[in-house]
Formats: sequence, C-alpha cells, structure tokens
Amino acid sequence: TCTPRGVRASWEECNDILGRVKKIDVFGPACIDSNVPVEVTIGALKQLQDEGKIGAAGLSEVRAETVKRASAVCPIAYAEVEFSLWSTEILDNGVALAATELCSACLPCVDNSFVKNFTINLDILDKVQAFAKKKGYNAAHTVARVKSYSNFGL
Repeated sequence: TCTPRGVRASWEECNDILGRVKKIDVFGPACIDSNVPVEVTIGALKQLQDEGKIGAAGLSEVRAETVKRASAVCPIAYAEVEFSLWSTEILDNGVALAATELCSACLPCVDNSFVKNFTINLDILDKVQAFAKKKGYNAAHTVARVKSYSNFGL
C-alpha cells in the first residue's frame, strides 16, 4: 500500500533484505495505489528522504498528471514507464514529456507479459526481422528507431 505507514514498512522490508544499509539511493512504489493520493505517497517518500533513509524518490507506471502532481511535492529522480516497439503510447499521452521535464530520468521498461511470453516474443521478433528485411532494413534499424526517441530522455 502507498500510505505513509505502507511506504515506511516497504522501506524497512527492503532495508532488511539489503542488510540494513544506511541509505537506499532511490526508492519508490512499483505502481501507484489508486486509493491513495500520489501526494500522500510522495510525501511519505519525502519524509524518508528528509530522514536520510533514501537519496531520492522514484515513480513507476504513471500518467503525465501523476508525474506533475508528484513533482510538486518532491523532486522525482525517475519515472519508469513502459516503452517498446509495440508500446509507444508514452510519446502521445504526455508521459514522456512530463517525465523528461520534471524528473531526472525517464526509464523505459517492458511489462511483465513480455517476460512471461518471451518465447512468443522471439517468434514475433523473427517475423519483424523478416518484414524489415523485405523493406531493406534489419534488427539494428528497429533498435535505432527506439533509440531515436532519446530526445525524450528515454
């Protein structure tokens, strides 16, 4: 849960796993709890930061408005968002822009289904490569296409 109590309990659990380190460099929820205002969650992270328990706050799986609201409470180190050849919505829905303007970094990631469906994705990759080859391109071109969005900080 992303309540102040839940954020602190999560930090404690992570710190136990890490062997009771003095400070966790960057810490944030894996996703935003729709039942708790993001300002409350980020406020709890700011409290941990003020106490020297974390170096910075981060976000994951957020909308552009969430990034804006969160950054009004505390500087945000990163926004982790889904981005791939098959999932480019962040370029159109304002998330990439908000994250690059208001966060230190926009971290692209793939969703869990990508990992779960790895073998299927390899088959899709083979088809993408075959299609690209017909058009005079190769796999490196597809990576370059994704990389071309680095002006968004991706």
